[in-house]
Amino acid sequence: MSTESHLAQLGVTIEQARNFIIANVQNPSVIFNVAKQHGITNQMLAEIYGGVTAETVQAFFDTKGIDSSELDVADDNTDSPSIIGTWHMTEDAGEEGVHEVTLIFNTDGTWSIDESLTNPLDEEHNGIESGTYVWNPDTGSVQFNIQNDENGWFGFSDDADESGSALGHITVSEDSIVVVGIGNSEVNFELTGA
Repeated sequence: MSTESHLAQLGVTIEQARNFIIANVQNPSVIFNVAKQHGITNQMLAEIYGGVTAETVQAFFDTKGIDSSELDVADDNTDSPSIIGTWHMTEDAGEEGVHEVTLIFNTDGTWSIDESLTNPLDEEHNGIESGTYVWNPDTGSVQFNIQNDENGWFGFSDDADESGSALGHITVSEDSIVVVGIGNSEVNFELTGA
């Protein structure tokens, strides 16, 4: 399968993928984890970036301490669990009413969370939080980099350090995920759209 066809199955163009690589060249672990999650090989990364070989890509990752040979294993990792999609959770929050959360993970390494309560308390307010993420499908560990926080202490920002990063864990099953990291609690989400 060609690189262009593989990316098309993910809903991404070569240009979008190239822009993602360029935007994250200072964060090679982001590039590596997204590539691994979506079965993108060193050769595909070379074709996407343009003007380089697969060996050049491997050398780049080597200088950053990343063994990118994992990207070229016979199993292209497309059967690995994925967090890409739209996930939803609704629960009864007592006097605060209904608590609804929509969490979206995009193929370009960005995420957003929309959290709302029907009767929020004074210190709570409904809103959106977003940023970038790095997820390791082998271990389930995830790093959220918060770039926009419009929901107060809701979302992942409550657990963030001074740099705006929050660590968590995601366990994936066929149509649900369990996210640990929202207030250090486990939150179950159901897949609503891929």
